[in-house]
Amino acid sequence: MIMRFLICGILLLSTYLHAAECTPAKTDFWLQEARRANANSNWTSARAAVAQLIQCHPLRGDLRIESLRLALLDGDRDAAQAERQWLAQNNVPPALARLVDTWLAATPKTLVKAGSRQELGLMLTRGYDSNANDGSRHDSILVNFNGLPLDWNLDTASQARASSYSALNLNWQHQGNRNWYLGGSARHYDKLAETEFRLYALLGQPLPCPKGLRCRLDASVNGHRQEEQQRIQTQLGITIGGEKQRFSTYARYNYEQSAADSHAIGMQWMHSLTPGFVVYTGLEYDRPQEPRAGDDRYSIHAGTRMRPWQNLPWELHLMYLREYEESPYSPAFWGNKRRDRRLTRFNTHYTWRMNKHLSLKASAGWRHTDSPIELYQQDGWSSELTLIGTL
Repeated sequence: MIMRFLICGILLLSTYLHAAECTPAKTDFWLQEARRANANSNWTSARAAVAQLIQCHPLRGDLRIESLRLALLDGDRDAAQAERQWLAQNNVPPALARLVDTWLAATPKTLVKAGSRQELGLMLTRGYDSNANDGSRHDSILVNFNGLPLDWNLDTASQARASSYSALNLNWQHQGNRNWYLGGSARHYDKLAETEFRLYALLGQPLPCPKGLRCRLDASVNGHRQEEQQRIQTQLGITIGGEKQRFSTYARYNYEQSAADSHAIGMQWMHSLTPGFVVYTGLEYDRPQEPRAGDDRYSIHAGTRMRPWQNLPWELHLMYLREYEESPYSPAFWGNKRRDRRLTRFNTHYTWRMNKHLSLKASAGWRHTDSPIELYQQDGWSSELTLIGTL
């Protein structure tokens, strides 16, 4: 049933995602976006804008040449070769062919397969949390290709207690025809004398897809341990998308050492309004395999992340989530009240590029959790300074 649900969702949305917006106003908008990104040396955003123009005007050779040039600047030699092949098949003038071949010859081939990228990263973080007890990391699971999952680590000990913390994160990623993400992290809260450990792995495998769309199978495993809490989440999802939109559906199994195991299904839709402005929304249904407080859970969320100025490395993230539980949480203590919770979260960060391998990121965040049950009404704010090294 779950796989049928996934496949039906994909088929229903593929026609909508494939439709290109090619009005004169939209064409002029993407042309201006390409010029602006070019001026700021933002090759990835410029390529996305030119790709939109090519989708509207697939036979324009000048757009293909520009796409080839941007691909080389972005380090994507495989895409540049594909554009060169298109030009050859469509009788590019000899003078332009020689110019393009000069660009290709002047771009050195790397030891990594053309069109792929590998990165090894180490992050050292020092931060402060005004309420480290309210599950402050429930929204930062590193395997986050769907924007979920979210965890609510609240219990009778969840009174506001501030704590500074230190964190170490090591990760490796390979992006190409197939994407791999592997990593782990440790975070120690000084005043709570607790340490949190996470391990994660993600594989993104391309799938056959209608022309003009990209389809991918995502499989992930995420483990978490903090004091008595231990959790393992396995997730399988399918993602389809075009230049501006992406739709994902997934199924997940949650193993909890100190609580009921559960399985969930969900979906998320994302839309890029501009290269620096993305909105998303989604919903999820989680069902326990044995009785638990609140029984089945439903949630719906919406949010946005934006980069107001493309030439300024400052990002903003805003999310709102509603969670509903099927049954009263604990009738013996709170009668017929359900724990239905509402989360509002705001984060911002600014990154300084120190050199090719080192960056410094400053982050700040605020969150508020509301519930009919007073115990689960929580507030918190946090700040971080992270040193990021990449190879």
